[in-house]
Amino acid sequence: MNRSSAISGAQLVTLLFTSRIFQFLTYSSSGKGQLGGTAMLLATPLALLLTGLLLLPAYLLLRQNRGCGIVDCAYRYLGRAGGIPAAAMGLFALAVAAATVAGFEFFLSAGIYAEIPPWILIVTLTGAAVYAASMGYEPVSRVSTVVFVAFWAAFLFMGAALLPEMDPVYLRPLSYVAGKDFLRLCVITALSNTETVALLFMISVIKGRPTRCFWYWTGLLLAALELIALMTATALGDYGYSQRFPFYALTKIAEFSIFQRLDSLHTALWIFMALIKTSLYLRIAGEAFRFVLPQAARRWAVPGCGAAAALAAGFLAVEPQRTQRLSAALSGGWPVALLAFALPLWLLIRSRKKGKGEAA
Repeated sequence: MNRSSAISGAQLVTLLFTSRIFQFLTYSSSGKGQLGGTAMLLATPLALLLTGLLLLPAYLLLRQNRGCGIVDCAYRYLGRAGGIPAAAMGLFALAVAAATVAGFEFFLSAGIYAEIPPWILIVTLTGAAVYAASMGYEPVSRVSTVVFVAFWAAFLFMGAALLPEMDPVYLRPLSYVAGKDFLRLCVITALSNTETVALLFMISVIKGRPTRCFWYWTGLLLAALELIALMTATALGDYGYSQRFPFYALTKIAEFSIFQRLDSLHTALWIFMALIKTSLYLRIAGEAFRFVLPQAARRWAVPGCGAAAALAAGFLAVEPQRTQRLSAALSGGWPVALLAFALPLWLLIRSRKKGKGEAA
């Protein structure tokens, strides 16, 4: 992989954090099957620990192939068949980018700017993301660092504004939740983390220790997600279950002195977060497809992925249920389980067999 846009460990942490947290900020609730804030508070740390266990085969594989990403390892141990995992990662990243664009268009048109035609939002976001992705990981990570700092400042500011509204009586006892439902919540939360695939793909462009980056990222995610779950549950209560976008509803009730409502501030941040996440996955898709495209076509990989993401987002935007189905498929667990666990495990087994064969 091209290391010309190598990024530091700190930049990687802010990039992955911004991309991951965006999914929770614009989460759309169906209002059904809610397990309550207490379940989410307890499930989040368990899910993050489970994520670490799922990445153990990848850790062992990449430790013995330092400087290589997961696709580099696939070509090393599978030969030309390594193009299959490369194409799979490209399609996965392209699907995440399209779902991000379509989901954010739905969030803006349904919750804030209903008068704006969907195609304007889709073309504007995708066009800006293609430009950013074409510049490489490093420029995108610089923007993510600024947004990361701004997010925490605005988030803590909102938390202070919500303190008078928070009431722990809304936290349901965990006994209200069936054990199998709680376990399923832990597993789905872990396997819906698409950024684990992004991390494995980007290993070769990191200037630093990937393991340390992972735990810093995990710690920051844990703090943010616990605070989101706590504030949503205790400030909104049962009212939050009836809201299409619970966290946005939370920003609308937060008032602080002369700033009054804080939803406009957070919406501005979410626009940048959507741009960062879309740019990241378009870049990953472009890099992945470059492994399998002819030399002459590689320069058009990122723009081509951007065009495909825009067309897909336009198709999804016609019926919101399409976006929900794609998002459910991506967060349902199988794509991440296959690419972040099964693929590294298979390559690790192949590497051990190859090593034994060479020793014999």
